[in-house]
Amino acid sequence: MNHRLTHVSLICGVLLTLRLVAADLPLSRFGIEQSFGDFHLTRADLLAQVREFEKNSPDAKAASAAKQLAEGLESLLKEEQEQPLLSDEALEKLAPAERAKELVRKLRNEKDEKQRPSALEIELEKMGIVAVPALITAVDDHRPTRNFSSSGRLIGWSVTEPPRLRSIGEYAVSILMRISGRAIAKQGYSVNYSAWAPVYASSPTEPSLVRRDIEQWWAEYQRKGERQSLIDDVENLGPGWTTELHWLIQRYPADAGAAMVQAYAWTNSKGKQIYLSEKLLLLRLPGECKYHGCNALLREKMENGETRAIKEAAASSLKELGEEELLKGWDEIREKALRADLKDGKTVAIRMAAARELGKLGCLDVVQAFIEEWQQETKNYPNGLDEGFETVVNFLCASGETRAMQALLTDWDKRETYGRFEIVRKLGEWLATGDAAKRARPTDELIAKPPEPAATQAAVALLAHALEITDVRSGMAWGSFANPRICDGALWALHQIEPKVYAFSEMAGRRQRDVERFMAANVWRKANNKPLLSVPVTTLPALPPEAALKITEVEITPGDVKPEIATRLTKLKNGMFAAKTISDILNWFATNETARVGGVSVDATREDDLRGVKLSVKVIHGDYRKSTNRMWQTHHSVSVGGKAGGAGSGSCVPDSLHDFWTDFDGKVQKAMESPPNTSFIISAGWRS
Repeated sequence: MNHRLTHVSLICGVLLTLRLVAADLPLSRFGIEQSFGDFHLTRADLLAQVREFEKNSPDAKAASAAKQLAEGLESLLKEEQEQPLLSDEALEKLAPAERAKELVRKLRNEKDEKQRPSALEIELEKMGIVAVPALITAVDDHRPTRNFSSSGRLIGWSVTEPPRLRSIGEYAVSILMRISGRAIAKQGYSVNYSAWAPVYASSPTEPSLVRRDIEQWWAEYQRKGERQSLIDDVENLGPGWTTELHWLIQRYPADAGAAMVQAYAWTNSKGKQIYLSEKLLLLRLPGECKYHGCNALLREKMENGETRAIKEAAASSLKELGEEELLKGWDEIREKALRADLKDGKTVAIRMAAARELGKLGCLDVVQAFIEEWQQETKNYPNGLDEGFETVVNFLCASGETRAMQALLTDWDKRETYGRFEIVRKLGEWLATGDAAKRARPTDELIAKPPEPAATQAAVALLAHALEITDVRSGMAWGSFANPRICDGALWALHQIEPKVYAFSEMAGRRQRDVERFMAANVWRKANNKPLLSVPVTTLPALPPEAALKITEVEITPGDVKPEIATRLTKLKNGMFAAKTISDILNWFATNETARVGGVSVDATREDDLRGVKLSVKVIHGDYRKSTNRMWQTHHSVSVGGKAGGAGSGSCVPDSLHDFWTDFDGKVQKAMESPPNTSFIISAGWRS
């Protein structure tokens, strides 16, 4: 099957070859794409271009494919001379079957649409069975449309199909699949539901495998008749059962109810597993279609459905149908299901969704339920957060209650950077005031209450403490931040809560940000009778532009690192910052046996005031040799002039760490090439 090439497939060869042929050829790959998509050019214009290419191409295969393309264009021109395409007014006067034939002929003018399917495809699809004969005759029509596009189909590992000209037959197959609700698959080829569909011709005179497959379906459909075909496909959950169920309800409503009940009854013992999504769809369709023929099924599933979602889908349809009598007792059924989910739900999301709904019903102390869930949350997330973390944090913040806030903030210092940063950020979103509340507060289906004064006070105290924490939330792009520090998030959050008290400059450099956060910390400390912190003051002299990359400061934390580490890092001061300065530090820590650390993070910051580069090295105590996880976690980011230039996180085997930073070094080099008075923040690190 792989060596069966159609006319359209060969065109792909033309376009790939164009990159290799002489530069003075009159038709480039880009030129073909532009030409076929340009409706100011007639088919005669396109034919002239393709013939010129065929004439001048030194590549025999490309010339052969161009010849076939030209023949397709000539065929279309000849046909339109003998039988011109009809106007919209003339189409309106035709019987449905004849109209379908003419609409199929118009597929030759299909061009690349931003949204698929096109208006013409939709019209043919809506015609349904009436359009099938006309579409089948076009399946093997390999003549070109005006659409030059890429299917996006994977043809190898991470390799997608190159741009290609689409044929009339491809459009016909795509529409037929949607009408029949079937994915055509046979003898080594497949056609999916996308707008792209390969058409393989076994010979110029015999129908393709695709056409034979479609004709087989059409013959079966005609033999059974529309009614029985629809019933069989729905009962057996055939490939297009959702589309066919709509038709069955519209055309044969007396049969639809029994077919739906049979479809719902599928079990593993019959060789087919019905999925939850299919069950929900089956139960929702009666309400959407205003169909009353399976009310008994809806009532039974409302009472005894396997999950709460199934019960709610059945009840929803009964509401849509106005079946008030059948809905009696629903409130009690729903409350019982919610309580079961709250107690035995398999995930945090399920349990918390149940608690939320019970809270809306006034049936439960929902805040206490969330507090208990939070107290069961794992405190450490070395590789990120679990699925319920944000859900619970959101609710505790939104509750506005002091006890919820106190529970949320308990053991904050013991959590990993991921968790601490998310809590800080959510405090800023939910406790924001004034205009900041409109911008920051998330849209969420939670019961939000104004925060109690004591709750806000507890949150502000935590944020004031967080102003002193410089741990980096790696791999995150947030507003103007790339890999933000916890202290950055804390200052932002305080500004959202009390913008007139705590200053925050959105585009501030690291030096200005540090001044702002220490001043903010002192505002809170003074109000709470705490000793004040020393605000950092810059005493460094301005440098000449050619010395803008001089390392003028080296900061090492914590202060108890081994002497050999401090000595090596301190020697970097007064040297010039280079593209590999950071990666060299990271690699030294990774390979030096005496360092024996669990991780390291390096920041290189330059302000716009020509005072050089500051290196901040944070050492994470530990021993990577004792780590049970040999995949080390990494992060990196580059921000130039306040604009992110690339951030990410990942993992690698320790032995490959040297190679891991190659792309990062390139981004650092580009940052270094910026004008001398341009600020940058460059960060990278690893952790075992």
